[in-house]
Amino acid sequence: MSPAAPRLPLLLFPLLLLLLPAAHGDCPDPPEIPNAHPLLPDPPQFPTDTSITYSCNKGFVKIPDKSNSVVCLENNQWSESTEFCNRSCDVPPTFRFASLKPEYRTQNYFPVGSVVEYECRPGYKRNFSRSSNLTCLENLVWSKEPEFCIRKQCPSPPDLPNGQVHITDILFGSVIHFSCNAGYKLIGDHSSTCELVDNKLAWSNSYPECAPILCPSPPNIANGLWQPNENDEYPVGASVPYTCDRGFSLVGNKDLVCGSDGTWNSPPPECKVVSCENPVVENGIPVNPSRPPYSYKATPIFSCKSGFTLEGSAKITCESNSTWTPDPPKCLRMAILCPPPPILPMEHGNEIEVKSLYLEHWCLIPVRKVSHLLETEILFVKMLEAGVALPQDVKVSVKIQKSKMDVWLSRHNHHPICINHTTI
Repeated sequence: MSPAAPRLPLLLFPLLLLLLPAAHGDCPDPPEIPNAHPLLPDPPQFPTDTSITYSCNKGFVKIPDKSNSVVCLENNQWSESTEFCNRSCDVPPTFRFASLKPEYRTQNYFPVGSVVEYECRPGYKRNFSRSSNLTCLENLVWSKEPEFCIRKQCPSPPDLPNGQVHITDILFGSVIHFSCNAGYKLIGDHSSTCELVDNKLAWSNSYPECAPILCPSPPNIANGLWQPNENDEYPVGASVPYTCDRGFSLVGNKDLVCGSDGTWNSPPPECKVVSCENPVVENGIPVNPSRPPYSYKATPIFSCKSGFTLEGSAKITCESNSTWTPDPPKCLRMAILCPPPPILPMEHGNEIEVKSLYLEHWCLIPVRKVSHLLETEILFVKMLEAGVALPQDVKVSVKIQKSKMDVWLSRHNHHPICINHTTI
């Protein structure tokens, strides 16, 4: 045996490894397809009849009606593959006023130059001055078109009796609002929307109405009654008067008024026995003819006698608790306030002084005798009778006393006048 014979199997072993896949019927790695990548199994083995699916790379979309898979054939080759991914615009935009026509709604491949058409949604109508088509542009975005569908109109809403309809417009989707005049309340919905009803535009909700606001019947009171209206209905602004039985005074509001919220503006009045005592104002004089007995809200008015002044309020009121508000006034004796004393003409007078309630006039007395001595002495005597002390040969005075009537009085009917150094 030759020495080289044992080495033959070792030389054939690598060749056998290369032929092993063919012996098992496996295909090589899937072929490369432009703009796509295969979705490989794990582990990546490809026996006969194995199918490999491809997915388009980002920015590319599968072309409709083209296969995106290959199959491992019996000859250990992959089936024929063609390019099936291409650039495409995204799905066309959606609009509130329009939608794609049915033939475009399931399509997802829109290569450059593709054109799609829209139709108006219900509630809108075509504006034929504008195109309803969009085109996929070279930069893979859709062309822009102005709004090519406009809103339809609802019927004009009717007037609302005793209320107002607030309208911005009456186009599809618009909302109108309702309000009522003063004294009325809204029965129903406060707003309505223009919407589709059975494929036609109409206002949602039933039309409201404005009903008058009514107050309930006024409450009854003890020892009194209220006067009902003719139909016993009390709309906003209605007034109901109350009266009391004889011997009772009405305390509170005489009339109740129905307010805008359907309630009375105040609690009902009360009928009470109210009697205030006779107010005594010493040295006072009643001004008005009010006389006792004094019932609720009686208002006597006082003034004072001559020589007295009023302290407090001249008018007092009998309140519901049978007391006077404010307290009765007082009449206080007036202080004696005289005007400035009279000015006596004295050519040779010395001075004038006011002492307490007396005014003193002074005349210079001459040392020598004068021709009218007798008259002068008589004047001295009269002055002395007035209680005046005369300093000998110095001066003479006459007192003029204040009276309670605030005027200056003298016991003499003449005024002393100093002439030629004597008093006349």
